[in-house]
Order: sequence, then C-alpha cells, then structure tokens
Amino acid sequence: MISAYQKLNEFYAEHESTINSAGKAIASALKNDFNSLETKIANFAATSQVLMKGLDALAQVHPFVGVAVLPFKLVISLDITRRENNKKVLTVKILMEDMMSMLFQLRDIRDPEGRDGPTLEDRMSGIMQSIADDITECGNACNVYVKENRFIKIFKAVVYEKRFVDYVTMFDKHKEDIRTALDVHTAAGVIVANKKLDGLGVHLTQMVKKMEGLFQGLDPHERDMQKFIHDSGGAEECINNETKLRMVLTMSGEISLGPSLDLTGIKELLNIEVAKDVDKAFKENMTSFLHELMAQREQLTDVITATGEHVISVLSGAARSAKILDGDLQDIWKQGDWKERVDARTFVVTIQSYYHEKFNASDTAAPGPSSSVLSPREAEDDRWTLNHIRAALNVQQLIDAIDTDDNGLVSIKEVNDFVRRRPESWSLPMWVAFCAAGWHISVTWYKNRIYHILAAMMSLNERVKPANLQAVDRYLAGPEMQRVELLLRSTNSAEGLACKDARLRDITNQFQDTEAAKFQTGLQELQYELDDVATIPLITGTQRAERYLYPLLYQLLRRHFDILRLACVHILDEFEFNMIRTSLAVIFKAVDRRTKDLEAIFKSQSSNVRDRLGQFAFGMVRQSACVCSELQLLQFQLAYGDHQRDPINNTIRTFKEEPDFKHSDSESLGPNPDDDEQTAEAVFARIDTGILQYGIKDEPSYVVEFELKNRVV
Repeated sequence: MISAYQKLNEFYAEHESTINSAGKAIASALKNDFNSLETKIANFAATSQVLMKGLDALAQVHPFVGVAVLPFKLVISLDITRRENNKKVLTVKILMEDMMSMLFQLRDIRDPEGRDGPTLEDRMSGIMQSIADDITECGNACNVYVKENRFIKIFKAVVYEKRFVDYVTMFDKHKEDIRTALDVHTAAGVIVANKKLDGLGVHLTQMVKKMEGLFQGLDPHERDMQKFIHDSGGAEECINNETKLRMVLTMSGEISLGPSLDLTGIKELLNIEVAKDVDKAFKENMTSFLHELMAQREQLTDVITATGEHVISVLSGAARSAKILDGDLQDIWKQGDWKERVDARTFVVTIQSYYHEKFNASDTAAPGPSSSVLSPREAEDDRWTLNHIRAALNVQQLIDAIDTDDNGLVSIKEVNDFVRRRPESWSLPMWVAFCAAGWHISVTWYKNRIYHILAAMMSLNERVKPANLQAVDRYLAGPEMQRVELLLRSTNSAEGLACKDARLRDITNQFQDTEAAKFQTGLQELQYELDDVATIPLITGTQRAERYLYPLLYQLLRRHFDILRLACVHILDEFEFNMIRTSLAVIFKAVDRRTKDLEAIFKSQSSNVRDRLGQFAFGMVRQSACVCSELQLLQFQLAYGDHQRDPINNTIRTFKEEPDFKHSDSESLGPNPDDDEQTAEAVFARIDTGILQYGIKDEPSYVVEFELKNRVV
C-alpha cells in the first residue's frame, strides 16, 4: 500500500514546477520582468488547484498544517469563483501561495521529535495559527478592495497598496519563520537561526520598497492615472475640480464625457467614499467575510462529496453509455449510438419518444429480468408525467435544463449533472416533467408572491417612522426596485392544463420547499447580505442566474419586508437600507452578466438576439440592461442608471392575482392598509429585531418627527 509520504512526494515530483511557480513569477517581476507574473495571473485558477491538492496531501502527512491550509483554500477558492479579478489582488494571493509553497519543505521530515526535545508540531503550531490569521485578514482586505468601484480604487490606490504591502511583508516573515523552525528542528542550530533573524529587518525593508514598485508596475495605465492625480494636487483636488475630474474619467477610457454631463452626484459619491477609513472598512467587513468563508467551506464539502461518489465510473473505462448515471438515459444514449456529444434538440426529442414507447409498452408487455419496460405499477405511478414530457411547447425548456453551456450540444457530463440535480426521492420521469413544465409553474408562483410583497411594502409608507422615510423612499423608488418590477413585468406566466395538474403542482411544491430551505440556510450564513456577485454561488451553488433568480429574490424581499415593518416602529441605521439595496443590485448585476453571455452565444449561432432573449426563460431577461462600464455603474448608484423612471407602466399597483396562483391566507403580509393602530402594532411586535445588522437607533436625539404632533424622539 502506498504511504501518505510516498503519495505526497510523487505528487510534488510531478507538479514541482507549478507548486513553485509563484515564487519564480514574483522574483522575475521584482526585476521588472512581468511576463512570468502575467502568465501566472492568467493561469491562476489552474495552478491554484494544483497547489491546494498538494497541500491536502501534505496535511495527510503533517495534520498540524491544516490550520493554515483550510483558510488558504477558502480564500483562494473565493477568487477562483470570481468572474472578474484585479491584478493587484491576484498578485497578493500569488505571494500568499509562495508562502504556502514553503510548507512543502516538510515533505521529507519523518521524525516528529527534534534533537533538542520539542516535536515538529510544537515548533510549527504557533506559526500555522499566525499564518491562518493573516491569510483571513488579508482575504478580508482583498474582499473590501475588489468591491470598490474602479474610480475609487484609483483615488485610494496609495492607501490600499500600503495595506497590501503590509500583508506581503507578513507573508515573507512567515516564510523566514518556517525556515528557521525547520533549521532548528533538523539541528542546523540556533546560531544559524539567530543569524537569519539578524538580517530579517534589512530584508523586510528592501521587500517593502520592491513591492511598492511591483504594484505600481502591474498596470501602466493605472500608474499614469495615479501620477496625474498626484501631480494635480491629490485625490481631493482632482475630485472637486471639475476639469481635473473630467480628465481622470476620460483617461480611464471607460467613456467619452461631453461638456454637458453633470458631475455633481459623482463628485459627492467620490468624496464620501475617498473619505472612508480603510482600516475601519476592513473591520466592518470582517463578519460578512467570515460568513462568506463558512459558506465557501460548505460548497467545497459538497464538491468533494460529489466527486468521490462518481470518480469510479469516470475512471472505469467502460462504454460511453455506461458512464451515464441513470439507467434510462444510458439506454437512450446507447440506442442513439452517440459518442461524447449529441445535438441537444435530438436528445430531448429522443427522451420524449423513449418515454412514450416505454409507458405504452407497459400496457401490453410483461417486463423480463433485464427489460427497460416499466412494470404496470411503475407505469401507473409515473404515467401522468408523459403529457408534460411530450408537450411540444416544453422542448426548449428541457433543452435549457440539460444543455447548461447553451452551445446546442449535450455532453455526457451535462447528462450526469442533470441527473445529479434530481431530488433524491424522484424518478427520472418526474424530474423531466418538472423541468419541462413544473419550473415555469414555480417561476409564476414566485412572480405572484413577489408582487404581493411589493404591494405590501408600498402600503407601509404611511406607517414608516418619519426618521426612516427618506431611506425607505430611496429603497422603494430606487433603480434596484425598478429592476424588480421590470423583471416581473417581462416574465410570462404559466397557464393552461399544466397549472391544474395536482401531481405536477405537488412535486413543484416539494422542489420549492427544498430549495427554499437551502437558500435560507445560505442567506442566514451571510446574514442576508449580498455584497458581490461572487457571494451568490455560496447560496445557490453552480446554478445559472435564471434558475435561482426568482427564489433568491423572493427570500431576500421577504427579509426586506420585515426590515421595512421594523422601520415603522424603530429608527434604523442608514447602513441597513444601503445593505438591502446593495443586495438587490448584486442580483441584477449577475443577471446582466448572464444576459451578456447569452447575447454572445446567440450572436455566434446567427440567431435573432432580440427574439431569443425574449423567449429565453419565459422572457425574464428580456428587459435586462447590461451596465457596460464602471462609470455607468457609478452613476447607477446615484440615479437610475440605464432605466429611466416609468411610472405609467409600473405594474406593482395594477397587478391582478392570477387564478391558479391565489394568495394563501396563511401568508402574513400585514398589517393591511385598513388595520387600526393596535392591530398594526401587534403585527410589528412579532418581527424579531435580531434580523437587523446595524441594530436600532431609538435612543433620544434631536431629530424632529413631522407628524400631526411634533414630537422629539
């Protein structure tokens, strides 16, 4: 049997170049040769996966390193899942990788006890904990930085670069600590260790200067902008001087600015953001970041479990159809004599024909030992699904559910992914029927419920405490809520016999309940705060935006409704409202990204992009407008972005509940507009104030509430 030591050393021998690539790339960059670093940045996801696998193998040999390996994997995994990454942040993470690669010096050490008595674990445990703490703090700082608008990054570049250099020097010191501990343990001697420590101060001072130059050299264009800001009197001068501000925005290359553009709002926001203390921002973000890491840990656990379950079939070398996890789909693939891929429409039509024949054959043929014909009882249990599977209108819904990369082809991997998403107790025909017709019913249910929530929110306006009115108005009339209304307006509702099929409605309810529980757990981990698109998969997994959009939005809006109800009886912090608006904006940023991807796919297929977007996912992305530049995103925070106010067509007040989706009496959206004060207060009293991230601000102040009676709160 191969020992853990042998596995580790074999892995290291095979991947030594990749494991040590971080150090080589940084060494070249410090000599002003950025080619290796650019390559490392471009291949960050792939090389990081190799390093993490190696560290897992190392932890099997020396378990005490796991204290540092786990936070490293979580912090790096967050960056791998992030669609857009910043070169400075990735460079910091590459330096973090360089530090972690030093741990592979432990791979040949088998003697746990040093010559002077203490074990290797005794010597290294404190270092590992320090590394773990610094990795988490650095990851949090990077998390704050990547969420900043690009222009704010430029104006605060010097401040952030200094913090990054601080973390980098810590990583370099940890490398020295590891070397020293190993030297002492292997009897190289305390004298040698002391000599290294004597020179450490000089080394770190040199490191600081080199890293400052490295960060500035990563992006020559950004460096030129920073130089202009510095030469023009600094950030404050450039923000408040319109001529200089226009110059900075023009230099960014994001957009050509006409002389008529009003910069007042942009100046106001930039001044607020630049004045914010970075260290305070790091501290305030830490709780949210730790929740993200916890959610990421759950995701990694799920991936490891799924990989372990199916690795045998992948490595078996059996026939292609045998690699498919479901028996029915194996038969279909084998009968079609397909290789690795098949046309998506052909695959779906074949599924329809297969089940039509299978259910009909069960009426006339007795199944043999190896027959794929259903027994009479099985056929009776699932026969109801055939109407939904066979419906011509549902073909595209099935294609979209299986062909997850939207390239018009279905691969064996996509088939197995489709099977894995099936609820545990469901037969495959039930799952196919749900994807064909049940999902549309689910979307329509959510659409009706969300309309009810929005109407209930609007009816609260007269009850909101005056001190909260301005913030509540910004939430209800802001661009984020406009996007919600546009989504509802553009989504076509399910109708017809499918809505009246009790069995289809039953499995749809089952699916919704399971999904809701999963999303609630994820949102609770993140305290219902979405501060970046990268946090969404921590809740939803790898689903595409159209799949999670409605259930995630519903869960968020339910929480937001409770917050607005608390705003009727307590004074809330302004940051509470900023947080809930940001969470909605993040969801629609993900939708915009998905829409841009779809546009590119449809163009490559020579399709009418407008028509395809209108048909896709019941039209829900039809009116999604992509925010194309950082400046537009900045303006989106200030005004209405790409969406002008459209009160005449607003459907929140005019929406009529659809007959097959009646509001349940058990759903509490009170108080009703005509409820008296006592009834309303009883409803508000049931809302837990613990859901507030920033607490209540009911302490005496000089804020005057303008009601029928002027009173000081």
